[in-house]
Amino acid sequence: MFKLNDNFKTAIRSLLVNRQRSYLTMLGMVIGIVCVVLILSLGNGLKQKATSQILTSNNKIKYSVTFIPYDSQQYVSPFNLADKQLIKNKYINTIVRFSNTNSTQQQIMTPSGPQNVNIFSIANNQTNIPVVIYGTTISHNNILDLNSILVSQKFAKQAFKSYYSALGSAVYINNQAFTIKGIFKEDINDVGIKGSDIILPTSESVSTHSQLNIYLPNKKSSNTKIKQIISLLNKQGSQHTKGKYSYVNQNEIKDAVKSLISYITIFIAIVAGISLFIAGIGIMNMMYMTISERTQEIGIRLVVGATRKDIIFQFLLEVTMISLISGVLGFIIGLAGCVLLSLVLPFNAMPSLSIFIVIIGISIIEGIAFGLAPAISASRKNIIDIIR
Repeated sequence: MFKLNDNFKTAIRSLLVNRQRSYLTMLGMVIGIVCVVLILSLGNGLKQKATSQILTSNNKIKYSVTFIPYDSQQYVSPFNLADKQLIKNKYINTIVRFSNTNSTQQQIMTPSGPQNVNIFSIANNQTNIPVVIYGTTISHNNILDLNSILVSQKFAKQAFKSYYSALGSAVYINNQAFTIKGIFKEDINDVGIKGSDIILPTSESVSTHSQLNIYLPNKKSSNTKIKQIISLLNKQGSQHTKGKYSYVNQNEIKDAVKSLISYITIFIAIVAGISLFIAGIGIMNMMYMTISERTQEIGIRLVVGATRKDIIFQFLLEVTMISLISGVLGFIIGLAGCVLLSLVLPFNAMPSLSIFIVIIGISIIEGIAFGLAPAISASRKNIIDIIR
């Protein structure tokens, strides 16, 4: 015990004697540790942010049911209330919800020819009716005129050359004529309507949706159940003759996203870790210089009975202290960097205990790896050569 305390005191005294050299040696390693901490913390934050966008319910697996039409040129409204009721009648305790988006893409006919457009369906119970800058202002009283539509400024210019030519004109959606009653303002904040070319009114009872979400218990049997539900839709769904229903397991997507981000983060951290390798070379160089300056000390220790293992241990202790202190300082500075980055990024950098453990482990391993050769070199010095 006393011998270990003496080793620590000697190590600290040696580092303080050459403070400037010790600080400069530690600086390179601190910078490398800071980079690794920031990258791993940002990776954790990005992973949490990305996976949180994939909505799930507590203890439930979310399955997103999609529809692929046989004819990609034909407009098909994939889901309606009848599909939802079909599933709930067959599987009573199943949670079935429509997705929030009512937007679909399809090709329509205009006087100037076919156009590929984004169509947003809006029901009479919705309040997010956009501002109409030309034509008739849509209200909840006349939105139920299901043969009337609103078009965007961009679409009106593309298809009809001018706003006034577009008003009152007809377009054909799924071989059904719709009259343009108004042109809406494009700089709107609603996420669903933004980017849409046409707003198509629908009554609540006939409202259609582009996606259906089904929530099942987090059990292995749920995979069998969702397959049965998809089979039911393909046999009795509202559009089963016009396409095929399929599903996506949102938990599998979440796991895939997390794995991908983890791999990318680790790869970038390894690249940043090159600076730690360079810092390790600096530590090795410093230790060789220290040993050359302390040749007489080594000789005296050998004369008074120190073994070669004692010499190796002494210098490994010193280099490990340098790397360990560097690791702790680098982690602390990295934490401060995480706080600052979280203020300017759309997600929070998330340092963790596991990152701290990794940093401490790297510091100890680097100290031993780059200090072992100088320590062995010091232990092999010949006493006679030293005395000469």
